[in-house]
Amino acid sequence: MEVRVANAFIAAGVSSIRVREAIALAREVLGVDRPLSTDRFRTDGRDIFLRVVETQSGEERERLLSLIKRQYSFAEILAPSLKGIEFDEGGALTLWRPLGKRSVVILDPERAFGQPIDEASGVPTRALANAAWVEGEAGAAVVFDVPVSVVRQALAFERDIENRKAA
Repeated sequence: MEVRVANAFIAAGVSSIRVREAIALAREVLGVDRPLSTDRFRTDGRDIFLRVVETQSGEERERLLSLIKRQYSFAEILAPSLKGIEFDEGGALTLWRPLGKRSVVILDPERAFGQPIDEASGVPTRALANAAWVEGEAGAAVVFDVPVSVVRQALAFERDIENRKAA
């Protein structure tokens, strides 16, 4: 379970060094040997946050502790950047929808080694985008037997990644 969650953080863009540092701090804060086996973690792709529930005046309040910066962050400000992350019943990270809930693009550590894929077909977005650049959107859809809308979302996702790399 720990490896799955750590891999999901890395797939979401957090460096492996930061993941190791976050695990060490989470062990200290929570006092458990395997802190990543809980549903108390979130990421925005750069940082790992631990959900901490505090009781003040009989009222519970959730706060997010940055395990990289070692400081609390405003949950209401960070919440939009943490959307699209799904957990199983045990609280483990299961998949990430980087383009939002309505998108077909997912990153699932259980499928395609965690690379971005079309949820229904399992075809990697990179393969769909490459085919679209050569065959056109309609041609790529025929080759991979997926709707043209899936090819368009894969193209948008891959272009976004390329733009971020260039920046």
